[in-house]
Amino acid sequence: MMRFTLREEGETDLLEQAAAEIRQLPTVLRVRTDTSRQEIEIVFKQPAEGLLGQINNVLKSVSTGMAASSVR
Repeated sequence: MMRFTLREEGETDLLEQAAAEIRQLPTVLRVRTDTSRQEIEIVFKQPAEGLLGQINNVLKSVSTGMAASSVR
């Protein structure tokens, strides 16, 4: 299991969008979010080679998308 806390306060859209994309990764079994703590909990099956890198890419792409939509 992995647990991540996002830095942005109050960005529940970012949290839910990231969780939705992480759920689609092949080794992920379950994703839970806690919006009050800005946390994502990920349960995955072994072996999970490259999973952390995939999650990092998802978080970066979602964060970039949110930043771009905020600039409009």
